[in-house]
Amino acid sequence: MYKNQLQELAQRSCFNLPSYSCTRDGPDHAPQFKATVNFNGETFESPTFSSTLRQAEYAAAEVALHTLANRDPSRTLAARVLIGTVNGTKSQQRTQIKLGSSSWAILKKET
Repeated sequence: MYKNQLQELAQRSCFNLPSYSCTRDGPDHAPQFKATVNFNGETFESPTFSSTLRQAEYAAAEVALHTLANRDPSRTLAARVLIGTVNGTKSQQRTQIKLGSSSWAILKKET
């Protein structure tokens, strides 16, 4: 879910798509993964090691979305788009996306 939302944010903001890299640690029978995501020139890292690459990438995307959602909207275009502070017109539709268990952000979609 978070990886999809981050990709949609990149497309709506006309940014390059997020790119993921991974670090593998541990023995072959029990590998541990930590991922980083590069989004619009910023790097966000998963907070802990995960047992699968997919979980690690998901965690990194979650960190990126939460960081961008909590950022001052005047600081970056991504934050303005993510939290819906860009003034809308009648041709724009607001779409809510869920971030975690309780916080919501609004993405605007051209119609």
